[in-house]
Amino acid sequence: NQINLELINFETGCQEIITSLNAYLSLNTNTISNPIILVTGHSLGAAIANLVADELNNGVSSADVYAYTFATPNTVNSASDEDSTNYTNIFNILNNNDFVPHFPVDVPGNTWTRHGQDFHITMPLNIDWILWVDTAMLGIAGHGMPNYYAWLNNLPGTLGKSAEDIT
Repeated sequence: NQINLELINFETGCQEIITSLNAYLSLNTNTISNPIILVTGHSLGAAIANLVADELNNGVSSADVYAYTFATPNTVNSASDEDSTNYTNIFNILNNNDFVPHFPVDVPGNTWTRHGQDFHITMPLNIDWILWVDTAMLGIAGHGMPNYYAWLNNLPGTLGKSAEDIT
């Protein structure tokens, strides 16, 4: 079920995703038991995935929900009463050379964060997709998903393990 997120706000998008997921699971109760739910996204999709995982944690056992987000902008105003960082099943992979995870920016009395745990990694610039762009533009080139793909592809060798050994 595809949802055009450009035409709706985050809250509506999250609710539509959760409604669609619940409908799918209820229609398939005979074939799906004890589902594990994986939520992922990049940039705007990461913001939605981060919020969806939070909602699922409140409605489904957090042991059955995992979120892996990439280049996740801030999604939670930390002035709220909720402790958004207490989720151990939401992983936000953030490139230190990416500007998007810093938005929206903090202003006095209004600070921002994300649900889950942040993992800040300095990823080498992957310029295969930006040959026409000046790579000196700070933060712009570090945002592309090819940087995150390259990091993920190199991760097994970096850790001295095979991909199958990484959980």
